[in-house]
Amino acid sequence: GYTLATVAPRTIGTASVTVASIGGDYKLSDKLGLYAGYYNLNYDTNVSSGVAAYTENYASLLLDYNLSKRTDVYLGGMQVTTGRASYANTNIVAAGMRHKF
Repeated sequence: GYTLATVAPRTIGTASVTVASIGGDYKLSDKLGLYAGYYNLNYDTNVSSGVAAYTENYASLLLDYNLSKRTDVYLGGMQVTTGRASYANTNIVAAGMRHKF
């Protein structure tokens, strides 16, 4: 299924933040699933700190394989981009095994 969410602007000090997200999952087979998500954050100008308005975007993708009812392995990645010059864009990759007790 797909999910879509938005949050009305919130005030943080003298700044406001607007968040929008969308995500979903797709069963490729009985054992294999694909999950995706996207978040967009818009920060308004923070007058007290002098930080100008900027945007951050988060995109993620995860592939999950069930070895059994209680054990699965996964491989995922996330890309973070920001409109602030002082922050670098970031790529994250993760792999792991999970066992449910």
